[in-house]
Amino acid sequence: DVLIRSAAKACPEKPGKVVGAQAGTQGRDIARNQEKGGSVPKKGVRALVIDKEMAMRRYLRLSLSTQGYTVFEADSGQEALSAVTARRPDVVILDLDLPDLDGIEVTRLLRQWTQIPILIMSTSDIEATKIAALDAGADDYVTKPFSIGELLARMRVALRRADQEATEPVFSIGELTVDLSRRVVKFAGRDVQSVSYTHLTLPTKRIV
Repeated sequence: DVLIRSAAKACPEKPGKVVGAQAGTQGRDIARNQEKGGSVPKKGVRALVIDKEMAMRRYLRLSLSTQGYTVFEADSGQEALSAVTARRPDVVILDLDLPDLDGIEVTRLLRQWTQIPILIMSTSDIEATKIAALDAGADDYVTKPFSIGELLARMRVALRRADQEATEPVFSIGELTVDLSRRVVKFAGRDVQSVSYTHLTLPTKRIV
């Protein structure tokens, strides 16, 4: 009851959003989804939740853990950067309003060395803020309050995209390199151009 009341304060209720007392209903929905097996992630998928509000972190931990995720928490930007290095999560759920580093700056710093999926959550619905977050390297942006169902769907999309990019090969022929996931062609280490998949037609016969 204390957790539910705390989560309700952190996430003011709006029509159609899962907050407060609705968490019980959400839990039953989660259980039914698990029985169907349609929305349960692969075993061992790790999610890092970064939010300064303890109530929100606990709410997301409860909701995601019930769905099969292994959940880690961080309450600041610096702790988040350390946690990504130490915990190696598969997806990051990052709030913009942190006590030290801005969430957008955290995203930029992460993008310097990792392509882990990053989902931004924020109370801000300002278009410029969304654009800045996405340009910094975020994969998606969701506005608080949001339903757990919506968050889970966005996480599944981000994880599918990451899995697809991880399995797509890089072809090399002499000094020519074609990166299918990034849609980039390089010759002698230099970018030639960014191209669409329709232009990445590789030869099927041996080159002599």
